[in-house]
Amino acid sequence: KGKTILRSLHIHYKSILLDLLRRAWLIVLAFLIVFLTTYFMVEKKKVPYYTANADVLVYPSEDASKNTSSFVTSTDHAALGLINLLKVLITKDVSTQIIMEHLDPLDGVIDGKYIGSSGITYSQRTIGAMLRLASANDTRTMGVSVSAATAEDAVMIVNAAGEAMPEIVKEVVGSGYAKPLQYSDSAIKSNLPSYR
Repeated sequence: KGKTILRSLHIHYKSILLDLLRRAWLIVLAFLIVFLTTYFMVEKKKVPYYTANADVLVYPSEDASKNTSSFVTSTDHAALGLINLLKVLITKDVSTQIIMEHLDPLDGVIDGKYIGSSGITYSQRTIGAMLRLASANDTRTMGVSVSAATAEDAVMIVNAAGEAMPEIVKEVVGSGYAKPLQYSDSAIKSNLPSYR
């Protein structure tokens, strides 16, 4: 019985080869699509972006800011909690609106948008997406970073965010204390592949 099945299975190499030749254009087209897509993704011009950083001291209360102890205290843990809360709240409209109030006078037009030195217009929502907050080595120091298309834009936006932090802590969080520690004066250049 097994031998009859094997005898009935004849592979028609000639017909398979003819089918492949008839569909050769599909095979070549698929190869070209994969090749060209890979080539353009690898060889695409890299677009520079710049990251600027500023530091802000964060305390759970204004009284705690007077504590100069170098030992880790409950104040430090409360400050870390405040930093984690700010990481979430910084992208909210109420926080970015306060940052925009610091940026608007810089471009000379009070319109809720910031026009950078490059001519790029940054909306309130865009500013929120550009901001990154982090605790510097689990201390009371909060790092604020911004990535933008030009070094000047990154520096201006991160410094405005640093200036706005005390106001954000007071008005949005409702408790705590923050003060700018160090402003940015330059930005670090990196490259991103451009898929535009």
